[in-house]
Amino acid sequence: PSLISAGCNEPSRFGSATFGESRFGYSPEPLIEFAPASLRLNFGDVSMDEENPLPQSITIYNRGDADLNISYITLPPGFVMKNNLCQNHPIQPNASCQIAVAFEPTQAMPYLDKNLVVDSDSCDSPNHVISLNGIGVIYPPELEIQPVSLAFGKVEIGKESQTQFLTLLNKGKGKLTVSQITPPDGFIVTQD
Repeated sequence: PSLISAGCNEPSRFGSATFGESRFGYSPEPLIEFAPASLRLNFGDVSMDEENPLPQSITIYNRGDADLNISYITLPPGFVMKNNLCQNHPIQPNASCQIAVAFEPTQAMPYLDKNLVVDSDSCDSPNHVISLNGIGVIYPPELEIQPVSLAFGKVEIGKESQTQFLTLLNKGKGKLTVSQITPPDGFIVTQD
């Protein structure tokens, strides 16, 4: 995957010297790295009625030579954490972990450049920001009834005809709620 990181491990102001595998004036440091490298997630259009929107993953790598600690991860409104295997678990050098984020809009509006913030002890910076983007939409339902007509023929007064069925289909993307079915005079609904 594509990665992004910033280098650390600068020599100290006292200089550094190497003896065998030991370096004086140098201390091991963690270094955070992310995939995707763009530091940006785009969720596109998501309906406010969608019950389980697909999450997207962010992978956090430790490219340093000391354990990396993630102290907290904060999310903006409209986005929820579905999986967090990084926080409160030291990430060893050259290891990685993943978090999964889903877009669950509460309003029909654009959510643009909303910041997910990762706070860590990485040597380059304590805070890293990932841009989250999506658009909350309301899709209308579209009711279709099949068949469009029923023919019962001749029925003796006081008798009940054979039951016929109508099928209600939602052809739209939005959630359809049927609150009431009212038949005309002379007809009854026997099954909802």
